[in-house]
Amino acid sequence: MKNKQKSLASRIEIVVLLAVLLASGLVCVVSVVQAENAIRTSTRQRMLDIANCASGSVNGDVLKKLTKEDQDTAEYKRVYDSLAIFRDNIETEYIYGIRKEDDGRFTFTVDPALNDPAEFGAEVVKTDALIRASNGIASADEKPYTDEWGTFYSAYSPVFDSAGNVAGIIAVDFSKKWYEGQQAEQIGKTIILYLVILVFTLMVVGFICFLQINSIVEPMVQITKIAKRYQKGDYSGTLEVERDDELGVLSRTLQSMATSLTEQIMIAEAADRAKGDFLASMSHEIRTPINAMLGNNEMIFRESEEADIRRYSENVKAAGAQLLGLVDEILAYSKNGEKQTGSKPQKAERKRERFTASDARILAVDDNSMNLQVFLNLVKRTGIIVDTALSGDEGLALAKETKYDVIVLDHMMPEKDGIETLAQLRADKACINASTPAICLTANAVPGARKIYMDAGFDDYLTKPVDTDELEVMLRKFIPDEKIEVYEVPEGSEEGMEKIPEELERLRTRSVDIDAGIKNNGSVDSYLSLLGMFYRSVDDNTGELNRLYSENDIKNYIIKVHGLKSLLRIIGATGLGEEAQALEDAGKNDDQNYIRANHDRFIDAFRRLCDDLSYLFTEEEDDGADRPEADTELINRAYDQIRKAADDMDCDRLETVFEEMKAYRIPEDEAELFGKLRAASERFEYATIIELLDGAK
Repeated sequence: MKNKQKSLASRIEIVVLLAVLLASGLVCVVSVVQAENAIRTSTRQRMLDIANCASGSVNGDVLKKLTKEDQDTAEYKRVYDSLAIFRDNIETEYIYGIRKEDDGRFTFTVDPALNDPAEFGAEVVKTDALIRASNGIASADEKPYTDEWGTFYSAYSPVFDSAGNVAGIIAVDFSKKWYEGQQAEQIGKTIILYLVILVFTLMVVGFICFLQINSIVEPMVQITKIAKRYQKGDYSGTLEVERDDELGVLSRTLQSMATSLTEQIMIAEAADRAKGDFLASMSHEIRTPINAMLGNNEMIFRESEEADIRRYSENVKAAGAQLLGLVDEILAYSKNGEKQTGSKPQKAERKRERFTASDARILAVDDNSMNLQVFLNLVKRTGIIVDTALSGDEGLALAKETKYDVIVLDHMMPEKDGIETLAQLRADKACINASTPAICLTANAVPGARKIYMDAGFDDYLTKPVDTDELEVMLRKFIPDEKIEVYEVPEGSEEGMEKIPEELERLRTRSVDIDAGIKNNGSVDSYLSLLGMFYRSVDDNTGELNRLYSENDIKNYIIKVHGLKSLLRIIGATGLGEEAQALEDAGKNDDQNYIRANHDRFIDAFRRLCDDLSYLFTEEEDDGADRPEADTELINRAYDQIRKAADDMDCDRLETVFEEMKAYRIPEDEAELFGKLRAASERFEYATIIELLDGAK
């Protein structure tokens, strides 16, 4: 009976404490609501007092007659001086005169602000309180409004002329921070007061309850502490609860279980150590000769110029990678029981298997034309038709006109990012692509990225720089099977074994990983083409980034530097790409000190990189003296082909036309137009191409 009574006492303590908490909480909520209303009323009255005092100092007859041309008159000066007295009130932000015009607008009259005063006659934001004041009733805003000077709550007091009519209105602006701070401060004090009362009450009630049930609490605390140590695998603690009731039985049972588990754990740990030592030894002994073999094979591949030897070397490399994969999977299975054997051979097999899909059509959306060019390069060998768009809205417009098999969206874009674009696409049930599979491209492989994009409605995602094989595997997953034609790359083929030109090799000493650049772009020619676009865009990129920096447009600065980071990584300038990543992270963390300290240095490094690339493109800058001049017929034929390709949004055909025209010198009177057409083509601005050609007629 005694133990049951103590158990009941414990329940009573909980009920009492909950009742105290509930009652005090309700009182606190009611008091806070009442205090908030009282504080709001008091604050608005204080605002009105200041406005009324200011309006009382102004002569209504004078205020009513003032015009823009009177700003240098004594009458204007008297009104100005009257308002200026209230200008430096520590609670106010601005004070000025307002007049209601015949068309219902409200305009500024006298504004004594020292910095950036409003122009006489400029329109004032209309609020309900201002309208009431124009009818002769002093009023204050209940909701904030925003104008070019900031966000405010304002008080308005009418000024009457000698006939008793409203001659004008005196407005006093109070910052949103001040207005809401008044309420927050007083409410905070009220909450603190009630928290103090609540804590004191709980301490008293808790102490009384503690005295009554201490004999149960103490042994339970001891048992709980030991049980938590047992939960973490530490069975060294000893329970010392000398009782004959249920607590004593529980204590002795836990102690017996701990002793048994300790003995079993010691046996298991000994076996696990032996297994771990064996696996570590096996891993080292097996991987060491394989790595040595692959290292020497890599030297053979780099130094040999013979095609047969390089093919053999490629086979050795593939087999070695497959063998390492098998070793890793066997060791992983031995360690944790996860069966993964076979995935490496499957991946190797997949790399030998290619496909074409000339009947498939996909839409690629990215705000950066160079990223789109990279994407086109990566899918070129599949024969897939690719339409491109430079913004979310442009992509949505295309999605309404053409049925696509897959839509690829860049994540970070200005105005409307990839997630927002997809949400609008999915919401438009009438759109023919509302349910089309969508893939997200992102330059940030953040933890939990898959969940983020899947929750947003994407079917999958890829990180930049995009791997050609991974992209093809993903596209094949979503493109209908009837549009896929599969073929195998024979073992030992020379695919991916292009000879790197000597002039490109020179970049290896200039902080550019050309091997990564070639891999990211699909081929040497594609890589060189992208480097040319990158080189020619340096002024646009640095100019835009400098503009965003000078305007303190952090949101779009982050998006721009994010895009540059992606481009730098794609061309193999990984070091500078990491600096762009640091600037992006600083922007996201609102660390403007870091941006100010490193922006100029990044721009200088970016320009130096482009200087390093300049020697590759001097050919494009010659005067063409050794080439025949294109005649009128050839130029017109090229324009016709360019227009047709732009109408069809056929970027490959556009590139072919401009490549063919490199063999000719463009006449001086056509050079400017031709240059603009080529620049628009590189940016995939098909509409601009058509506008340029139409304007030249």
